[in-house]
Amino acid sequence: VAATLCDALETMSYIDCVSYNSEKDAELGLDSAGKLSIVGKNNSVSLLVGDMADSENYYVRPEPSPLAYMLSEAASEAFELLIFGEERKLRPDEIFKGDYSRVDGITFTAGENTLSVLLTHDGNKISYSCDGGAELDYNAFALICEELEKATATSYTSVYDGDGAYGNEIIFKAVFRFNSGKVPEASLEISRYSEKYCKVSFMGREDQLITLEKAEKMASLLSDYFAQ
Repeated sequence: VAATLCDALETMSYIDCVSYNSEKDAELGLDSAGKLSIVGKNNSVSLLVGDMADSENYYVRPEPSPLAYMLSEAASEAFELLIFGEERKLRPDEIFKGDYSRVDGITFTAGENTLSVLLTHDGNKISYSCDGGAELDYNAFALICEELEKATATSYTSVYDGDGAYGNEIIFKAVFRFNSGKVPEASLEISRYSEKYCKVSFMGREDQLITLEKAEKMASLLSDYFAQ
C-alpha cells in the first residue's frame, strides 16, 4: 500500500476527516497500518496508511494526530502544506462531527442554564428525552445541535495569541456520554480567548478558534429554550 501511495505523492491531498480518534481504527485498517514517511527540507511527516476507502482513496492518519482522513488523488498542495509546517490548514474546520450513534446523553450548559438530554437507540433510530422526566422541546433542542454542528473554525491559536484580559470564561459547554469506546465521556468547551474569538477544546484538541458571535449564538439558543 505504501509503495502505491509513494507513486502518487505529487497528486494526493486530504479530502475528508472520517474519525476524530482511534475508535474506528479496525474498521479503517489503521490498527495494522503501514507507515509512509515523507521527508522535506525543513520538516517531515509520517502517515499511517490503512485500507482503501474505494477504488481511489485510502484511509490515513498523520502521526501523531488522533484524526483519521481519507486521502485521494488530487493536488500536491496538501503535501506541500504538511512538509512546510502548515498542516493546520488541512485540519477539518468543523468543531463537532455530529455523529450521535455512540452517544447516550448530552448536557448543554451556558451560564446558569443546563439542559440534559438522553438518547435511546433502536437500531438506526434515535429518540430523545429530558434527563429527569420533564417534557423535551425537541425543536428548540435541535436548533442548539444544528448550531453546534455547523460551527466552523475561523482561525487557530497558532495564528492569534490569546488575551489574558478576557480570562477563560466558558461561554458554552456540551458534555457527551458515550455507549461504547474507551472514553465514556467527553466535554466540548468554548471559552473566551480574546476580544473577538473563543477557543474550542474537545477530544484533546485545543487549537480551533470560533468567533465570539458564534459562541454567544449557541448560549442564546440554550437561553431561549428555557424562556419559552
